[in-house]
Amino acid sequence: MKLRPYIESDAETICSWVPDEDSMYEWSADRIAKFPFTGEDIHAHHTRTMAEERFTPYTFVDEDGVPVGHIAIRYPDVSDDTYVRFGYVIIDPAKRRQGLGSRMLEAACDFARNELHADTTSLAVFTRNEKAMRCYAASGFRPTGEAEVYSLPGREWECVVLEKSIK
Repeated sequence: MKLRPYIESDAETICSWVPDEDSMYEWSADRIAKFPFTGEDIHAHHTRTMAEERFTPYTFVDEDGVPVGHIAIRYPDVSDDTYVRFGYVIIDPAKRRQGLGSRMLEAACDFARNELHADTTSLAVFTRNEKAMRCYAASGFRPTGEAEVYSLPGREWECVVLEKSIK
């Protein structure tokens, strides 16, 4: 398993992993905010975000090059190269409960440390997403105490920030 740069053809596959509106909001918060959405919507979002921010999406692939996960890495503070944020974290639902989430996070942490020379990484997760919370905790991410509430259509969800030192 390895991380490789996201390519446009990954978008339809990623889209197929998001079965319903709640899952879409858990995955993208309010960033895409359109369900159903298409691979074109994902690709347009990623392309726009790459042009506006220091944001790079990656695809986690198996030994045959088949996508099994997706993650993006961005710099929340443009003046701080030592701190990166993971986002858009998702594993193919058919491949869950096999440790792939932890393996993808480990690969992303290794990449951030070795290639980007970051010291710390973080991610944000909705507290209602208990499976993701457990995966992140098992991967060494700890609460920072930072939280916010997202007002999404017909719902309000609490989101917490988790952080991990990768020195």
